[in-house]
Amino acid sequence: MIRDFDNHVETGFQLATFQGPLCAEPVEGVAFFVESTEIDREGVDKEISQSLDVLAIDGLADVLLAVEQNRMAQVTGSVISAVRDACRNGLLDWSPRLMLAMYTCDIQASSE
Repeated sequence: MIRDFDNHVETGFQLATFQGPLCAEPVEGVAFFVESTEIDREGVDKEISQSLDVLAIDGLADVLLAVEQNRMAQVTGSVISAVRDACRNGLLDWSPRLMLAMYTCDIQASSE
């Protein structure tokens, strides 16, 4: 089940780094490592059993499928938002700095 959310975690990371925490500047050269993830197995089992109960009572497979897709869309949206916020907070904890643009200018003129 954790593998189902890999792309959503990546999307949250990309949203956080494409618009950085200070001035919506892109962030480069940053990596995040996901050390652990937790899934509420009891909640998932409860949702599955409720869905099966509805299917057995109503017999409306199409309605159940639409409700399940809607729930999954809500969950994936929440995962993306949570990862984006976690990455931004991590960047802010790291004390970020904006890089200043630098340029050189050579002036050639006569001694007059």
